[in-house]
Amino acid sequence: MHNILIVDDTDVDRLLMSGLLGKSADYSIIVAEDGQQALKKIEEWPIDLILTDLQMPKMDGFELVKKVREQRLEIPVILTTGVGSEEIATKALQAGAAGYIPKSKLNKLLASTVSEVLRILNSNRSYDRLIKRTKLSRYEFELENDPSLIPLLVDFCERILNSSTPLDRIDSLRIAVAIDQALQNAILRGNLEIESEFGIHELSDFEDNQDLPMFVRERFDEEPYKSRRVEVVVEIRQPGFAIRIRDEGPGFETSLIGDLRQLSMRGTNLMYAFMDSVQYNESGNEVLMKYRFDRSKVIRKKSPSGKSAGKPVSFGRLVCEQTGSTHEIVATKFVIGRGKTSHLKLEGEQISGLHCMLVSDKGELSVINLSPKFDTLVNGSADSEEPLKTGDIIAVGSHSFKYEA
Repeated sequence: MHNILIVDDTDVDRLLMSGLLGKSADYSIIVAEDGQQALKKIEEWPIDLILTDLQMPKMDGFELVKKVREQRLEIPVILTTGVGSEEIATKALQAGAAGYIPKSKLNKLLASTVSEVLRILNSNRSYDRLIKRTKLSRYEFELENDPSLIPLLVDFCERILNSSTPLDRIDSLRIAVAIDQALQNAILRGNLEIESEFGIHELSDFEDNQDLPMFVRERFDEEPYKSRRVEVVVEIRQPGFAIRIRDEGPGFETSLIGDLRQLSMRGTNLMYAFMDSVQYNESGNEVLMKYRFDRSKVIRKKSPSGKSAGKPVSFGRLVCEQTGSTHEIVATKFVIGRGKTSHLKLEGEQISGLHCMLVSDKGELSVINLSPKFDTLVNGSADSEEPLKTGDIIAVGSHSFKYEA
Protein backbone atom coordinates (compact mmCIF):
# COMPACT_ATOMS: atom_id res chain seq x y z
CA MET A 1 0.00 0.00 0.00
CA HIS A 2 1.40 3.38 -1.02
CA ASN A 3 0.41 6.61 0.73
CA ILE A 4 -0.21 9.40 -1.82
CA LEU A 5 -0.45 12.98 -0.50
CA ILE A 6 -2.58 15.23 -2.73
CA VAL A 7 -2.03 18.96 -2.14
CA ASP A 8 -4.44 21.41 -3.76
CA ASP A 9 -6.44 24.39 -2.48
CA THR A 10 -9.41 23.56 -4.73
CA ASP A 11 -11.95 21.00 -3.51
CA VAL A 12 -12.89 19.97 -7.06
CA ASP A 13 -9.31 19.22 -8.09
CA ARG A 14 -8.61 17.28 -4.87
CA LEU A 15 -11.71 15.18 -5.47
CA LEU A 16 -10.80 14.65 -9.14
CA MET A 17 -7.27 13.43 -8.38
CA SER A 18 -8.45 11.36 -5.42
CA GLY A 19 -11.05 9.73 -7.63
CA LEU A 20 -8.62 8.99 -10.46
CA LEU A 21 -6.13 7.38 -8.07
CA GLY A 22 -8.63 5.92 -5.62
CA LYS A 23 -9.59 3.24 -8.14
CA SER A 24 -6.34 1.47 -7.31
CA ALA A 25 -6.36 -0.77 -4.24
CA ASP A 26 -2.63 -0.08 -3.86
CA TYR A 27 -3.06 3.61 -2.93
CA SER A 28 -4.16 5.28 0.29
CA ILE A 29 -5.07 8.92 -0.40
CA ILE A 30 -4.25 11.73 2.05
CA VAL A 31 -5.14 15.35 1.24
CA ALA A 32 -3.89 18.81 2.20
CA GLU A 33 -5.01 22.30 1.16
CA ASP A 34 -1.59 23.97 0.92
CA GLY A 35 2.12 23.39 1.40
CA GLN A 36 2.14 24.16 5.12
CA GLN A 37 -0.60 21.63 5.80
CA ALA A 38 1.23 19.15 3.57
CA LEU A 39 4.38 19.36 5.73
CA LYS A 40 2.30 18.54 8.81
CA LYS A 41 0.79 15.53 7.01
CA ILE A 42 4.31 14.33 6.18
CA GLU A 43 5.10 14.31 9.91
CA GLU A 44 1.95 12.32 10.63
CA TRP A 45 2.06 9.80 7.78
CA PRO A 46 4.74 7.77 5.95
CA ILE A 47 4.22 9.47 2.58
CA ASP A 48 5.48 7.69 -0.55
CA LEU A 49 4.65 10.37 -3.13
CA ILE A 50 3.38 13.97 -3.17
CA LEU A 51 1.08 15.26 -5.91
CA THR A 52 0.80 19.04 -5.61
CA ASP A 53 -0.73 22.01 -7.34
CA LEU A 54 1.67 24.87 -8.05
CA GLN A 55 -0.41 27.92 -7.26
CA MET A 56 -1.77 27.85 -3.69
CA PRO A 57 -2.00 30.30 -0.77
CA LYS A 58 0.35 30.24 2.27
CA MET A 59 2.89 27.89 0.66
CA ASP A 60 2.70 27.04 -3.03
CA GLY A 61 3.96 23.94 -4.79
CA PHE A 62 7.31 25.51 -5.65
CA GLU A 63 8.02 26.29 -1.97
CA LEU A 64 6.86 22.79 -1.01
CA VAL A 65 9.33 21.20 -3.45
CA LYS A 66 12.17 23.31 -2.03
CA LYS A 67 11.19 22.47 1.55
CA VAL A 68 11.06 18.74 0.86
CA ARG A 69 14.47 18.81 -0.83
CA GLU A 70 16.01 21.12 1.79
CA GLN A 71 15.01 18.73 4.56
CA ARG A 72 16.42 15.82 2.51
CA LEU A 73 13.03 14.12 2.58
CA GLU A 74 13.35 11.43 -0.07
CA ILE A 75 9.77 11.80 -1.26
CA PRO A 76 9.16 12.39 -4.98
CA VAL A 77 6.99 15.42 -5.77
CA ILE A 78 4.91 15.54 -8.96
CA LEU A 79 3.47 18.92 -9.98
CA THR A 80 0.09 19.59 -11.53
CA THR A 81 0.36 22.64 -13.78
CA GLY A 82 -2.39 24.95 -14.92
CA VAL A 83 -2.25 27.45 -17.77
CA GLY A 84 0.13 30.28 -16.95
CA SER A 85 2.23 28.34 -14.44
CA GLU A 86 4.84 27.07 -16.90
CA GLU A 87 7.63 29.36 -15.65
CA ILE A 88 7.06 28.36 -12.02
CA ALA A 89 6.94 24.70 -13.06
CA THR A 90 10.33 25.04 -14.75
CA LYS A 91 11.85 26.46 -11.56
CA ALA A 92 10.25 23.70 -9.48
CA LEU A 93 11.68 21.01 -11.76
CA GLN A 94 15.09 22.60 -11.44
CA ALA A 95 14.66 22.74 -7.66
CA GLY A 96 13.97 19.02 -7.36
CA ALA A 97 10.46 18.00 -8.49
CA ALA A 98 10.21 14.53 -10.03
CA GLY A 99 7.75 15.38 -12.80
CA TYR A 100 4.75 17.43 -13.89
CA ILE A 101 1.31 16.82 -15.38
CA PRO A 102 -0.81 19.51 -17.10
CA LYS A 103 -4.16 19.76 -15.30
CA SER A 104 -5.92 19.49 -18.63
CA LYS A 105 -4.42 15.99 -19.04
CA LEU A 106 -4.97 14.58 -15.54
CA ASN A 107 -7.45 11.97 -16.72
CA LYS A 108 -4.96 10.68 -19.31
CA LEU A 109 -1.64 10.97 -17.50
CA LEU A 110 -2.19 10.94 -13.73
CA ALA A 111 -2.54 7.22 -13.01
CA SER A 112 0.24 6.12 -15.36
CA THR A 113 2.67 8.84 -14.18
CA VAL A 114 2.16 8.03 -10.49
CA SER A 115 2.46 4.30 -11.20
CA GLU A 116 5.66 4.74 -13.21
CA VAL A 117 7.36 6.97 -10.62
CA LEU A 118 6.54 4.54 -7.81
CA ARG A 119 7.71 1.59 -9.92
CA ILE A 120 11.05 3.23 -10.61
CA LEU A 121 11.43 4.39 -7.01
CA ASN A 122 10.73 1.01 -5.47
CA SER A 123 12.63 -1.15 -7.93
CA ASN A 124 15.05 -3.59 -6.37
CA ARG A 125 18.60 -2.20 -6.16
CA SER A 126 21.78 -4.18 -5.66
CA TYR A 127 25.04 -2.97 -4.25
CA ASP A 128 28.13 -4.62 -5.62
CA ARG A 129 31.45 -3.78 -3.95
CA LEU A 130 33.42 -4.89 -7.01
CA ILE A 131 31.46 -2.69 -9.45
CA LYS A 132 32.04 0.29 -7.17
CA ARG A 133 35.77 -0.10 -7.83
CA THR A 134 35.43 -0.25 -11.61
CA LYS A 135 37.18 2.60 -13.43
CA LEU A 136 35.12 2.29 -16.60
CA SER A 137 31.91 0.46 -17.42
CA ARG A 138 30.51 0.54 -20.95
CA TYR A 139 27.48 -1.30 -22.29
CA GLU A 140 26.02 -1.27 -25.79
CA PHE A 141 22.48 -2.37 -26.68
CA GLU A 142 20.44 -2.69 -29.86
CA LEU A 143 16.72 -2.70 -29.09
CA GLU A 144 13.82 -3.55 -31.34
CA ASN A 145 10.59 -1.59 -30.94
CA ASP A 146 9.50 -3.55 -27.87
CA PRO A 147 8.08 -1.36 -25.06
CA SER A 148 8.67 -4.14 -22.51
CA LEU A 149 12.43 -3.60 -22.88
CA ILE A 150 12.23 -0.01 -21.60
CA PRO A 151 11.70 -0.75 -17.86
CA LEU A 152 14.35 -3.48 -18.06
CA LEU A 153 16.97 -1.10 -19.41
CA VAL A 154 15.96 1.65 -16.97
CA ASP A 155 16.28 -0.79 -14.08
CA PHE A 156 19.66 -1.96 -15.40
CA CYS A 157 20.95 1.64 -15.48
CA GLU A 158 19.69 2.22 -11.93
CA ARG A 159 21.45 -0.88 -10.67
CA ILE A 160 24.84 -0.04 -12.13
CA LEU A 161 24.50 3.62 -11.08
CA ASN A 162 23.74 2.75 -7.48
CA SER A 163 26.54 0.20 -7.47
CA SER A 164 29.01 2.76 -8.78
CA THR A 165 28.28 5.82 -6.67
CA PRO A 166 26.11 6.85 -3.70
CA LEU A 167 23.03 8.67 -5.02
CA ASP A 168 20.11 9.72 -2.89
CA ARG A 169 16.78 8.18 -3.77
CA ILE A 170 15.35 11.24 -5.53
CA ASP A 171 18.44 11.89 -7.68
CA SER A 172 18.38 8.23 -8.71
CA LEU A 173 14.67 8.52 -9.53
CA ARG A 174 15.15 11.66 -11.63
CA ILE A 175 17.93 10.05 -13.68
CA ALA A 176 15.75 6.97 -14.22
CA VAL A 177 12.80 9.13 -15.36
CA ALA A 178 15.06 10.95 -17.86
CA ILE A 179 16.28 7.65 -19.32
CA ASP A 180 12.74 6.28 -19.46
CA GLN A 181 11.46 9.36 -21.32
CA ALA A 182 14.37 9.28 -23.79
CA LEU A 183 13.67 5.63 -24.63
CA GLN A 184 9.93 6.30 -24.96
CA ASN A 185 10.71 9.16 -27.37
CA ALA A 186 13.10 7.00 -29.40
CA ILE A 187 10.53 4.25 -30.00
CA LEU A 188 7.28 6.21 -30.10
CA ARG A 189 8.26 9.53 -31.71
CA GLY A 190 11.38 8.32 -33.49
CA ASN A 191 11.03 4.83 -34.95
CA LEU A 192 7.22 4.64 -35.04
CA GLU A 193 6.72 8.33 -35.94
CA ILE A 194 3.63 8.69 -33.72
CA GLU A 195 2.78 12.37 -33.30
CA SER A 196 1.32 13.71 -30.02
CA GLU A 197 -1.95 14.79 -31.66
CA PHE A 198 -2.91 11.11 -31.90
CA GLY A 199 -3.24 11.05 -28.10
CA ILE A 200 -0.47 8.50 -27.49
CA HIS A 201 1.85 10.26 -25.05
CA GLU A 202 3.67 7.32 -23.47
CA LEU A 203 3.83 3.62 -24.20
CA SER A 204 3.54 3.03 -20.45
CA ASP A 205 -0.05 4.31 -20.63
CA PHE A 206 -0.96 0.86 -21.99
CA GLU A 207 -0.62 -2.44 -20.14
CA ASP A 208 0.44 -4.30 -23.27
CA ASN A 209 0.66 -3.78 -27.02
CA GLN A 210 -2.86 -5.15 -27.57
CA ASP A 211 -4.28 -2.09 -25.74
CA LEU A 212 -2.67 0.28 -28.23
CA PRO A 213 -4.79 1.80 -31.03
CA MET A 214 -4.91 -0.26 -34.20
CA PHE A 215 -2.80 2.15 -36.31
CA VAL A 216 -0.01 2.03 -33.68
CA ARG A 217 -0.04 -1.78 -33.53
CA GLU A 218 0.12 -1.89 -37.32
CA ARG A 219 3.34 0.12 -37.29
CA PHE A 220 5.02 -2.59 -35.24
CA ASP A 221 4.51 -4.87 -38.27
CA GLU A 222 4.90 -2.42 -41.18
CA GLU A 223 7.97 -1.19 -43.02
CA PRO A 224 9.93 0.95 -42.59
CA TYR A 225 8.89 1.12 -38.93
CA LYS A 226 9.29 -2.50 -37.86
CA SER A 227 12.91 -2.83 -39.01
CA ARG A 228 14.10 0.26 -37.17
CA ARG A 229 16.19 -0.19 -34.05
CA VAL A 230 17.26 1.88 -31.06
CA GLU A 231 20.98 1.93 -30.27
CA VAL A 232 21.89 2.61 -26.65
CA VAL A 233 25.37 3.15 -25.23
CA VAL A 234 25.72 3.40 -21.44
CA GLU A 235 29.03 4.50 -19.97
CA ILE A 236 30.11 5.07 -16.37
CA ARG A 237 33.47 6.68 -15.88
CA GLN A 238 34.26 8.59 -12.70
CA PRO A 239 33.11 11.21 -12.09
CA GLY A 240 29.98 10.71 -14.16
CA PHE A 241 27.40 8.77 -16.15
CA ALA A 242 26.54 9.14 -19.83
CA ILE A 243 23.92 7.51 -22.03
CA ARG A 244 23.59 7.90 -25.79
CA ILE A 245 20.27 6.90 -27.39
CA ARG A 246 19.81 6.88 -31.17
CA ASP A 247 16.74 5.89 -33.14
CA GLU A 248 16.41 5.35 -36.90
CA GLY A 249 13.49 7.72 -37.43
CA PRO A 250 13.56 11.10 -39.25
CA GLY A 251 14.20 13.11 -36.05
CA PHE A 252 12.22 16.05 -34.67
CA GLU A 253 12.29 19.83 -34.36
CA THR A 254 14.15 20.69 -31.15
CA SER A 255 13.19 24.38 -31.07
CA LEU A 256 10.12 23.67 -28.88
CA ILE A 257 12.21 22.27 -26.03
CA GLY A 258 11.51 24.21 -22.85
CA ASP A 259 7.87 25.05 -23.66
CA LEU A 260 5.91 23.23 -20.93
CA ARG A 261 2.66 23.96 -22.74
CA GLN A 262 3.69 21.58 -25.51
CA LEU A 263 2.62 18.15 -24.27
CA SER A 264 4.69 16.49 -27.00
CA MET A 265 7.80 18.04 -25.38
CA ARG A 266 6.98 16.85 -21.86
CA GLY A 267 9.45 13.95 -21.89
CA THR A 268 12.24 16.04 -23.40
CA ASN A 269 11.63 18.85 -20.89
CA LEU A 270 12.00 16.37 -18.04
CA MET A 271 15.27 15.14 -19.53
CA TYR A 272 16.64 18.70 -19.63
CA ALA A 273 15.47 19.37 -16.07
CA PHE A 274 16.92 16.20 -14.54
CA MET A 275 20.24 15.70 -16.35
CA ASP A 276 23.29 17.97 -16.27
CA SER A 277 23.78 17.89 -20.02
CA VAL A 278 21.39 17.00 -22.85
CA GLN A 279 22.66 17.30 -26.42
CA TYR A 280 20.78 16.38 -29.61
CA ASN A 281 22.37 15.87 -32.98
CA GLU A 282 21.30 18.15 -35.84
CA SER A 283 18.54 15.84 -37.10
CA GLY A 284 17.13 15.22 -33.60
CA ASN A 285 17.28 11.41 -33.71
CA GLU A 286 20.20 11.02 -31.27
CA VAL A 287 20.51 12.34 -27.74
CA LEU A 288 23.48 12.28 -25.38
CA MET A 289 22.67 12.77 -21.68
CA LYS A 290 25.22 13.19 -18.91
CA TYR A 291 25.09 13.32 -15.13
CA ARG A 292 28.04 14.11 -12.85
CA PHE A 293 28.38 12.37 -9.50
CA ASP A 294 30.55 15.11 -8.01
CA ARG A 295 28.19 18.08 -8.03
CA SER A 296 31.02 20.54 -7.43
CA LYS A 297 32.59 19.76 -10.81
CA VAL A 298 32.10 21.81 -13.97
CA ILE A 299 28.94 21.01 -15.91
CA ARG A 300 29.11 21.64 -19.63
CA LYS A 301 26.59 23.99 -21.17
CA LYS A 302 23.51 22.28 -22.58
CA SER A 303 22.60 23.15 -26.14
CA PRO A 304 18.94 22.81 -27.28
CA SER A 305 20.17 23.19 -30.86
CA GLY A 306 21.79 19.78 -30.55
CA LYS A 307 25.34 21.04 -31.21
CA SER A 308 28.13 19.98 -28.93
CA ALA A 309 28.96 22.53 -26.27
CA GLY A 310 32.70 21.80 -26.58
CA LYS A 311 34.78 23.35 -23.83
CA PRO A 312 33.04 24.63 -20.69
CA VAL A 313 31.26 27.90 -21.45
CA SER A 314 31.42 30.82 -19.05
CA PHE A 315 28.17 32.55 -18.13
CA GLY A 316 30.02 35.36 -16.38
CA ARG A 317 31.67 35.64 -13.00
CA LEU A 318 30.95 36.57 -9.40
CA VAL A 319 33.34 38.93 -7.62
CA CYS A 320 33.17 38.77 -3.83
CA GLU A 321 32.94 42.29 -2.41
CA GLN A 322 34.43 41.19 0.92
CA THR A 323 37.54 39.38 -0.38
CA GLY A 324 37.82 40.32 -4.05
CA SER A 325 37.93 36.64 -5.05
CA THR A 326 36.51 35.75 -8.47
CA HIS A 327 34.30 32.75 -9.20
CA GLU A 328 33.68 31.76 -12.83
CA ILE A 329 30.13 30.58 -13.60
CA VAL A 330 30.65 27.55 -15.84
CA ALA A 331 27.46 25.58 -15.21
CA THR A 332 23.93 25.97 -16.51
CA LYS A 333 22.73 25.32 -12.94
CA PHE A 334 25.34 26.97 -10.68
CA VAL A 335 24.63 26.12 -7.03
CA ILE A 336 25.72 28.28 -4.07
CA GLY A 337 25.54 26.98 -0.50
CA ARG A 338 27.29 25.24 2.37
CA GLY A 339 26.86 21.75 0.91
CA LYS A 340 29.87 19.90 -0.44
CA THR A 341 28.13 19.54 -3.80
CA SER A 342 27.81 23.32 -4.28
CA HIS A 343 29.78 24.92 -7.10
CA LEU A 344 30.49 27.88 -4.81
CA LYS A 345 30.82 26.74 -1.20
CA LEU A 346 30.23 29.35 1.50
CA GLU A 347 30.34 29.31 5.29
CA GLY A 348 28.08 31.08 7.74
CA GLU A 349 25.09 30.57 10.04
CA GLN A 350 22.74 32.10 7.47
CA ILE A 351 23.87 29.85 4.61
CA SER A 352 21.77 26.79 3.78
CA GLY A 353 23.16 23.57 2.36
CA LEU A 354 21.65 24.40 -1.04
CA HIS A 355 21.08 28.13 -0.69
CA CYS A 356 20.45 29.40 -4.20
CA MET A 357 21.07 28.58 -7.85
CA LEU A 358 21.98 30.63 -10.90
CA VAL A 359 20.16 29.15 -13.89
CA SER A 360 20.98 29.88 -17.53
CA ASP A 361 18.16 30.23 -20.05
CA LYS A 362 19.26 31.09 -23.58
CA GLY A 363 22.40 32.78 -22.26
CA GLU A 364 20.68 34.83 -19.53
CA LEU A 365 21.11 34.05 -15.84
CA SER A 366 18.33 34.13 -13.26
CA VAL A 367 18.63 33.62 -9.51
CA ILE A 368 16.45 30.98 -7.82
CA ASN A 369 16.37 30.88 -4.03
CA LEU A 370 16.49 27.30 -2.71
CA SER A 371 16.52 28.03 1.02
CA PRO A 372 13.26 27.96 2.99
CA LYS A 373 14.93 29.83 5.87
CA PHE A 374 17.07 32.54 4.29
CA ASP A 375 16.55 34.83 1.31
CA THR A 376 18.88 35.47 -1.58
CA LEU A 377 18.84 39.18 -2.42
CA VAL A 378 19.45 40.69 -5.84
CA ASN A 379 20.09 44.42 -5.52
CA GLY A 380 18.41 44.28 -2.11
CA SER A 381 15.26 42.50 -3.32
CA ALA A 382 14.20 38.93 -2.55
CA ASP A 383 11.59 38.90 -5.32
CA SER A 384 13.63 39.88 -8.37
CA GLU A 385 12.64 37.88 -11.47
CA GLU A 386 14.69 39.89 -13.98
CA PRO A 387 17.73 38.30 -15.64
CA LEU A 388 21.06 39.31 -14.13
CA LYS A 389 22.96 42.18 -15.72
CA THR A 390 26.48 43.44 -15.18
CA GLY A 391 26.83 45.26 -11.88
CA ASP A 392 23.99 43.50 -10.07
CA ILE A 393 24.74 42.62 -6.45
CA ILE A 394 23.81 39.17 -5.15
CA ALA A 395 23.70 38.83 -1.36
CA VAL A 396 23.91 35.33 0.15
CA GLY A 397 23.95 35.52 3.95
CA SER A 398 26.76 37.89 4.93
CA HIS A 399 28.47 37.42 1.53
CA SER A 400 27.85 39.73 -1.38
CA PHE A 401 28.96 39.30 -4.98
CA LYS A 402 29.00 41.60 -7.99
CA TYR A 403 27.93 39.91 -11.20
CA GLU A 404 30.00 40.55 -14.32
CA ALA A 405 28.65 39.19 -17.60
